[in-house]
Amino acid sequence: MEKKQLNLSDKLPLSIVPEQEIKCYHCGSKDYFFKEKITRKDGTKAKAFRCKQCHKEFRDNYKFKTKFTNKPKIGEYKTEHSFCPHCQGNNYKKKGIYRRKDGTIAQKLYCKNCHKEFSNSYQVNSLQLPLEGIICPRCSSTHCIKSGTLRGKKQYQCKDCGRSFILDYCDWKSVKQSVSEGLLLEEMYDYDVWDLTVLGYQRNPTHSDSTTANFAPIKQDWLKEACKRFIKFRSATLGLTTLGDKLKSIRDFSSFLSKRYPHLLPHELNRQVIEDYLVFLKEEKYAASTRIHKISALRELLQYSAAMNWVDVPKSPLIFTEDFPSRDRPLPRYIPDAVLKQLDENLQYLPDPIARMVIVVREVGMRISELCALKFDCLRQDAQGEWWIEYKRFKSKDEHSVPIRSEVAGIIQTQQAYIREHLGKEFNYLFCSTKNPSYFETFGRTANQFSLDYFKPIPEIIRQGVFRGYLLFLANTKQIKGEDGKIFPLNHIHQFRHTKGTELINNGVGIEYVRRYLGHNTFAMTLRYTHIHDRTLKEQVKASWAEGKIVNISGELIKLNPEIDNAYNYTFKKGILGEVLANGYCALPARLTCSKGNACLQCGDFRTTLEFLEQHKEHRDRTQKALEVAKTNNWQRQIQVNEDVFNNLNNIINSLEEE
Repeated sequence: MEKKQLNLSDKLPLSIVPEQEIKCYHCGSKDYFFKEKITRKDGTKAKAFRCKQCHKEFRDNYKFKTKFTNKPKIGEYKTEHSFCPHCQGNNYKKKGIYRRKDGTIAQKLYCKNCHKEFSNSYQVNSLQLPLEGIICPRCSSTHCIKSGTLRGKKQYQCKDCGRSFILDYCDWKSVKQSVSEGLLLEEMYDYDVWDLTVLGYQRNPTHSDSTTANFAPIKQDWLKEACKRFIKFRSATLGLTTLGDKLKSIRDFSSFLSKRYPHLLPHELNRQVIEDYLVFLKEEKYAASTRIHKISALRELLQYSAAMNWVDVPKSPLIFTEDFPSRDRPLPRYIPDAVLKQLDENLQYLPDPIARMVIVVREVGMRISELCALKFDCLRQDAQGEWWIEYKRFKSKDEHSVPIRSEVAGIIQTQQAYIREHLGKEFNYLFCSTKNPSYFETFGRTANQFSLDYFKPIPEIIRQGVFRGYLLFLANTKQIKGEDGKIFPLNHIHQFRHTKGTELINNGVGIEYVRRYLGHNTFAMTLRYTHIHDRTLKEQVKASWAEGKIVNISGELIKLNPEIDNAYNYTFKKGILGEVLANGYCALPARLTCSKGNACLQCGDFRTTLEFLEQHKEHRDRTQKALEVAKTNNWQRQIQVNEDVFNNLNNIINSLEEE
């Protein structure tokens, strides 16, 4: 049977390739025997044979479906032949493109039948041709080609200088040169990139946030002018991170206008454009919280622009409250007890300064920016000898102090001695960085160069990424896993803050004290960090059941009217209508006189609940001791009175302790 040579230019249907003459492609012998049928990884089938001459196994192209389409796509390689030159098979895959010594380009292929490599000639295609309108920001060359994507944006490569870049690129080195120190705000209006330190901002030394605002991606001149005025106006009250988020939201709106309404003027902005933008945000699958931030920033910009006549936008509101998506209240991202136990067991493998940082953040529940920027003299001691830690909150821009245990204070003092020993008195922070910090900041994206216990102190404040990298390194090295069996993301440091708030709530600390401890301005912020565990909820419900029991001096349960006789109303009556006692309250109205003096435990009008149980037990112990003394001295009157009180106390305690 004559072999059929197939070319890519032929119309090749996705069908079965005709069987070829079977022979061993190791020695060329036709003396073989059938072994088995197999299914390859790509789903195609083949027959396996064993050669009787060389005793090697080989396969044929049984029911092989070709992967080639009817004709080559634009930009794909063009081959001289379609079969492997070693075995004449057409079951192969691409292995990349390379340049031969003579300068020609070739496509390297790998045959799946004989497991050998071969190459075909390669012609320059449209993907390698210069793209129209793309200019290299470094050398201004127009010889640029596509080079994949970077953070969701198309990336290009200059064939002259080799620089990879994205559109709307900003050369930050030239920015620093153009926006020099001492530049006035009025002078910066001519630039598309601002130095925000001119507006009074200071860079957080623990974070890599930029103090530069880039307006270059905003293509609409009217929107760029309004955005500059908006950023200047809001810089008086907003933080650096919040201001940057609003600028990014406006840049995203500009990108939307460039795609959908490229020639839109400010007075043409209407409700239809806003509705299309809302749909666009939903189509991009942004989270509800992200959409809220973007819509809010745009509404602020339009409102201020209309009110202060920055640009000629409509005066009537275009964005309404109903346009904001509803946000589900998320549960706090507290760290499970099983993960905390694993962390405690492996804390010894971290460098001592990093381990101390973990202990401090677990104890205090501070933000990571506050942890990294802790001052050296952060400890305070009150008149009672209790220890407090004092730190600066970057978010609210104030000083905050919370009580800590003496053991944690001792750990902080050990860290202070470590700083003085290695860095001297010139370093004013509690925690320092290490040599080669970039390795830990980029852990998981670079090759493994250092061990987990590597730490060489240098007189620089530790950055947030370094601390996160150490914890991520620990979780991956020691296999610290969550309930789902996956590596737990310990590098999300804010989880420690959620965990601290949850622990305080579940330990019975009032919401007001938790709010003050975490430094929140409103109770709504505190409620986002709290979560009642199921076991705590069960204990509180049981306690409420028990507290609802009211007994008299004989231990008899008082039947209640569920509408008015409940624990809350009895507590209310305790301060309004009844006489307040040390271990209960009197059921008589306050206007009536008592004829029994202090013999409340012998009075039928005495009432008590579970909240006084411990006082009753302590009273019973004292009564028992007094009864023993009375019996020793044969004081009959004291024996009679104390026996009645002792028996009544036993009845009360037994009734209250019953489930």
